[in-house]
Amino acid sequence: MGRGSVNVAHLVAEAEARGAMFSTRGNRVHVSASKPLPVKLFEALKRRRDDVMEIVAATPPLDAEGRPTRRCYR
Repeated sequence: MGRGSVNVAHLVAEAEARGAMFSTRGNRVHVSASKPLPVKLFEALKRRRDDVMEIVAATPPLDAEGRPTRRCYR
């Protein structure tokens, strides 16, 4: 993994602790989760596009305005 890979490894480990699976292809990570990941974790993974190629996760529950519900931020 590239620059800042310790942070990516930490994020992937946190996702894995929440039931996600990951694989590496070359020097990039693919994360797959059958349950919604917390929004903050998902957003942190998205910001690491240099190291994280793909994130496949279930859609989090949304409120009436289409925003993630409060429980998604835990």
